[in-house]
Amino acid sequence: MTSHVLIGDARDAQVSLGHVFTELKLPSFEGELLPLISFPSKLAQACLRLRLVYIRKIEKPEGMILDQLMDDLKLGIGLACTLKRQYEAFLAPDPGGRWNVPECLSPGYDETILEAVRELFKILHWKLKVGNRGSYFKETDVLEAQWATLNDVSMMVTGGAFLVASELW
Repeated sequence: MTSHVLIGDARDAQVSLGHVFTELKLPSFEGELLPLISFPSKLAQACLRLRLVYIRKIEKPEGMILDQLMDDLKLGIGLACTLKRQYEAFLAPDPGGRWNVPECLSPGYDETILEAVRELFKILHWKLKVGNRGSYFKETDVLEAQWATLNDVSMMVTGGAFLVASELW
């Protein structure tokens, strides 16, 4: 059982059995779930920051290294966006008011994702420059391969749509 499923089940129990909790004067377990809810996003943010530190140390990467950097960064960005989507679903209040989880996403979470997207575009630029020296490939093919990740960032991250649009322009 994943933590996402566990938290979803706990939310469903709190919402559907809230009247039983009230009758028996039982406390809600939202407070105990906060560390479990916030841990995956904190871990994803720390992983993205670590990747960014590594990428910023690289000066002139070559073909296979660029592909690996791009794949790693895309994976981290995609995971961060997925976790944010799940987090927002957990935060959604129920109509009966039985589920009230406070905000527990790190304040710099969106900015970390945006920094990672900036670095992804930097790597894309390097890849297109390296491609001009030897093997030729179309810019549209390279950018199209990133579309799902960039679209996810545009929809999930505040300021993501503007960043993606301005970088593609």
